[in-house]
Order: sequence, then structure tokens, then C-alpha cells
Amino acid sequence: MSKNEIDLVNEFAHVVIKVDNEANGVRLNIESKRFNRKIWLDPLMLDFLTLLDEDELLELIKSIIIQKYQKI
Repeated sequence: MSKNEIDLVNEFAHVVIKVDNEANGVRLNIESKRFNRKIWLDPLMLDFLTLLDEDELLELIKSIIIQKYQKI
């Protein structure tokens, strides 16, 4: 694991977070080992995530589970 990577694991998830400097600006690459998916978040996206409180974030997660992963 390189110095720009963080490996986060618990009983519910496993993600690897990397700092990506390859695009026009810095962004975070978040890879789900569980779902084998990746997303790139730029500073603007991360900034707006801070506007969500915990309940709003949980509702967002619940809606994703219902829409995309209920058959898993």
C-alpha cells in the first residue's frame, strides 16, 4: 500500500481510498472491494457532502440499497 492510500475495513465494508492526481485536479478515488466498483470525487463533491447531516446520509444510503442492491 502506498502513502496516498488508505485501506478501511470493518464487518460491513471494505474500501480503498486513494489520492488521484492524474486528472485536471486532485480528487479521491474510492474503491469498494465488496461491490468491485470505483468512484472519483473532486473537492466540490466532497465539499457538498459536508452539507448532509447523518440522517440525510442514511436516507440516501437506504434509497441506494432499495433501488440497486435489494437483490444482492
